[in-house]
Amino acid sequence: MTHSSPQKTPLHRTVSVVGSVALVALLVAACSSGDDVSKPAAPAATVPPPPSASTGPGAMIIPDPPVVIVDPTKEQCDGAGVFPGRTPLRRLALNEYDSSIADLLGVDVFVDGKAPSLGLVIDTSAGGFLNNADVTTTSDLHVENFYNTALALAESARVKGKFALPCAAMGAVCAEQFVRDFGLRAFRRPLSQDEVTSYTARFAAGSMGATFEEGLEWVVGRMLQSPHFLYRVELETSGAGPGVVKPLSGYSIATRLSYFLWQTTPDAMLLSAAADGTLDTKEGVAAMVEKMIQTDRFEATLRSFHDQWLDVRSVAEKSKEATIDPPWDSNLKLDLIEEIERFSREVYESGGSFTELMTANWSFLTPRLAAHYGAVHPNPAAAEEWARVEVPHRHGLLTMAGFTASHSSANQSNVAKRGAWLRNQLLCTEIGAPPVNPTNGEPIVAPPKVPGETTAERFKKHSSDPACFGCHTLIDPLGLPFEYYDEFGRYRDMDEGQPVSAPGEFTGTSAAGTPFEGPEAFATGFAKLPEAQSCIVSNWFRYGMGRTEAASGGDRCTMTRQLKRFSASGQNLKDLIVGLATSDAFRFRMEVADAPLPPPPAGQQ
Repeated sequence: MTHSSPQKTPLHRTVSVVGSVALVALLVAACSSGDDVSKPAAPAATVPPPPSASTGPGAMIIPDPPVVIVDPTKEQCDGAGVFPGRTPLRRLALNEYDSSIADLLGVDVFVDGKAPSLGLVIDTSAGGFLNNADVTTTSDLHVENFYNTALALAESARVKGKFALPCAAMGAVCAEQFVRDFGLRAFRRPLSQDEVTSYTARFAAGSMGATFEEGLEWVVGRMLQSPHFLYRVELETSGAGPGVVKPLSGYSIATRLSYFLWQTTPDAMLLSAAADGTLDTKEGVAAMVEKMIQTDRFEATLRSFHDQWLDVRSVAEKSKEATIDPPWDSNLKLDLIEEIERFSREVYESGGSFTELMTANWSFLTPRLAAHYGAVHPNPAAAEEWARVEVPHRHGLLTMAGFTASHSSANQSNVAKRGAWLRNQLLCTEIGAPPVNPTNGEPIVAPPKVPGETTAERFKKHSSDPACFGCHTLIDPLGLPFEYYDEFGRYRDMDEGQPVSAPGEFTGTSAAGTPFEGPEAFATGFAKLPEAQSCIVSNWFRYGMGRTEAASGGDRCTMTRQLKRFSASGQNLKDLIVGLATSDAFRFRMEVADAPLPPPPAGQQ
């Protein structure tokens, strides 16, 4: 830019509970201070009041009187009451931030071609996912990162000609229209008149003695560091008492749908549906979900979900000691990752079931991957061609090499690693970290490979250690059935010169006490487990709602109702997503008691 940039000012201090509208107000006040003193300061952006019921389609429908039931009973859950559970304030996860910037400005504005999030503090996973609002907090370092990134992106957008508008000669009139249009997309709702006035004044300050484009750079630079962009602000229950439940506006529903199913800011179709009232009804939301999951953007959501749920992408970082053919290289690893993505998308989009996801004997393979599996590809000469193929000795998602190889050691399969991941992620039972070795303080690791001794035999000895017995009783019977797959995820029936023995049992579940042998019996039995079916519902809830479900309160109702629907649908996975998007937890908001807030930074009282 040809004139000085705004000065940095801390936005806020981190608080442990982020479900407070007061926090948003504090953030906005801080965002609007500390601008370049050489220019007239733009008026502070204010938090707009929630729309009233009289504003037409897309507005909230306020129940009168509001229902205040914080912890419904089982009988109430079985009824028709509305019990959404808590709704924490959610900051955009880093992948959501990148996607939103790309949709707002284009990927060509990424500085040096790098995703904006590469310069930001890495998100923390909780409940298995990186978008959990309870840990996606905002520190002073986040604030500085977001500030610098916003200014760099705005400047890059100007340099790339994004602000060279046909109406530029009209000056402030054109700028005001830009503020309204860009603000609608960035804040995911129409701006209030106070906000329009504030950002138009910001344009005037930035363009004084400079260019029209530089004035818009100031506008965008501020919007991209506003809490209304960085957070998914929902003000429908603003000012209501704790426990008051109100439906979300069409714009809030559009935002929830977009980040749930597309991981990005709402597009024109969603914003239009919010404005015309389409999203005000359960039926309207369900129809929109059906449209959204048929798009290419939904593929990215499935990829993100399964990557985090199964830790699939970690296979790209796995090195192995042995040499195999085809070689264990980046090409094969990328095939393993993409196989799971293609397979899961086909199951979901075709209306497949959880049972099919867990037991299917087919997949999508390249010739290279077919050779790894010992399968027959219809066109083996086409190295990169994907084809649907029946795969021998494979029984659903968990027997694919992307999972079995990523949960193995460098030189052997790993019973405990596979079993622990299954226990944690697919049965939703938390298993702690391995105990430490009392002699050296290091975590106890898998038993070393011993020539002539099978992996199952070594782990049996290992689990007999009193320090290990408790956890291994729960995890080894889940991991042992996968001993038919080596550290590369290839099928085998011999291990160290001996026949593979892979006995299993669903310990700690309703099917405990019934032993079985091998991966096929595992897959068939696992798909029928009530605990496994409940866990897939829980995982999609965690991913879609950005938080872990509670065992009581409105979440108990949501989970009870969704499990009934899931069972009635024949475990239809597409319907599971529709059900969550039309649930009370998704379409309504309950106000919670605010935590005490720290005082604002000095000079911002």
